[in-house]
Amino acid sequence: MNNEWLKDLQRKYSTKGILLDTNLLLVLLIGGVDRQRVGKFKRTADFGEDTFDVLVEFLQAFEKKVTTPHVLTEVSNLASSLYGDDRKLFFHAFRTFVMNSQEVSIPSAEAVIDENLAAFGLTDTIILSEAAGKYLLITTDLALKSMFESTGGDALGIGYLLERRWGF
Repeated sequence: MNNEWLKDLQRKYSTKGILLDTNLLLVLLIGGVDRQRVGKFKRTADFGEDTFDVLVEFLQAFEKKVTTPHVLTEVSNLASSLYGDDRKLFFHAFRTFVMNSQEVSIPSAEAVIDENLAAFGLTDTIILSEAAGKYLLITTDLALKSMFESTGGDALGIGYLLERRWGF
């Protein structure tokens, strides 16, 4: 896989849409409030400013951002430990993201009968069900990435993008 492959994915999904997993959406929103906060906030401390930078750069090629209500709920809950101005700024960025993205989902009652539930949990089962083959997935979860690809979807691990650091 090379830079041309990544550019092909961007072209293929630029109007179809891109979906970030919970951790990466949290990085994007925390970094949008304060880039330096990404490495300091306990929920995003495993990531750095470079992860935020790569996400922002890569996402510029996509007209449509896609998410699920479950990803949004997880992000909101993980950000609940923010306080003061950081909290207000975060939820302003969160609101803006929600208002400018497309939500896709299936009823939880359908998702819980899916054979992937025990392995992936509700949020990722819904991602597998609703996004594979339709949207490009960027994730930190290699098991989710592998399963997503096995069902016909295109997915990228954030590590792959970080290793390349090419001009988007």
